[in-house]
Amino acid sequence: MQESLVLELQRLARTSETGIGELLRHAKVVAVKLDLEDAQLWIDQELNGYVPPAMVPPYRVIPSELQVRNPYHGWNAVDWGGVGNLQEHFATFEVRNTIAEVEVAATAQDPGFGLVQWEIEALKEASEGFGRFPAKRSVSRASLVGIVEGLRAHVLDWALALEKRGVLGHEMTFNETEKRDAAKVPLRLNDITTTVLFLSANPDLGSPLQVEKEQNRIVKVRNGSKHQSKVRIEGLPDLDIPEFAKSLRLHGPTIVHFSGHGAADGSLIMRDQNSNAREMAPTGIARLLALQKTTIRLVFLNACYSSQLADLLVTDIDCVIGMSDAVSDDAAVLFAQTFYSALFDGKTVGESFATSCATVEACYQDEKDLPVLKVKAGTASDQLKLVE
Repeated sequence: MQESLVLELQRLARTSETGIGELLRHAKVVAVKLDLEDAQLWIDQELNGYVPPAMVPPYRVIPSELQVRNPYHGWNAVDWGGVGNLQEHFATFEVRNTIAEVEVAATAQDPGFGLVQWEIEALKEASEGFGRFPAKRSVSRASLVGIVEGLRAHVLDWALALEKRGVLGHEMTFNETEKRDAAKVPLRLNDITTTVLFLSANPDLGSPLQVEKEQNRIVKVRNGSKHQSKVRIEGLPDLDIPEFAKSLRLHGPTIVHFSGHGAADGSLIMRDQNSNAREMAPTGIARLLALQKTTIRLVFLNACYSSQLADLLVTDIDCVIGMSDAVSDDAAVLFAQTFYSALFDGKTVGESFATSCATVEACYQDEKDLPVLKVKAGTASDQLKLVE
């Protein structure tokens, strides 16, 4: 017996081995046969790109930065100086490309997109130096992977909801009852409930960290989690202190994750506005995060000696994770990976913390007591679920 259209769609959506283009084309067949015009339009835009004046959905608006290629030093972020308006413009990027192009870009070592003509002209007008070297919008691989895997999750959720309504499509057709019932099952595109803002700083070239590995592991466990369609991960690599402040306002995150170096007094080491490595005082960092306390429920400080900063934050933030001493890179990555694996499956903050601590103890016994969980008065970490 031939597999029903909807069950076949579920099978294709369950595995990352199915190309996203193939998956969406199959979804289009289902949408056309069910006379679902909104779903058809969305799928066509994903396959063909969002041509202006079409609006880009929120999940395709990702962080970015402008980079120029120096013939001697390679690609470098732009030092904006006084052209702040353009800096704001290049801080985010509406990805209008076809989903096939996004999927290819997500596999690049250093993904980026070319500029449109008006952007090139505006840059030249701001400074003659902008016309001397090639320029691109640099974006993180995690953000692009998030678009692709987010679409896969949306299609799977839609197909499961259709089946629950009894809409299956045997022998390549749907009856009138199935068409009426399918109209009651929206293809939900904006059901993100949790945003993880992954911030990293690695200005000390003499002591590099595996921040990209850590971010990739977190994205990977999200993609294989029970509630992957509910979670958006936004990555901002190698940030400086102005970017740190702006990213908190821009994304309104549920979880702020910092991966980088910490100093013995609880400071975080980032780049200052002049791109020099500098210890950022814990009191100032705490005040910046407290300004966004209405959205932030958890701060995860995956940096040495960060428990002192955690003590300052927990007066405003529900839960804060820090490190009580110096922690090895491998233990820190493992701790983060196992924590988010549990959290994205719907476990509480307390349960996820206990799971990750036990995992670190199994592999790095000398470091089992380094992670600490601080909980605000009146908050129960064993009841707080951030993804469900």
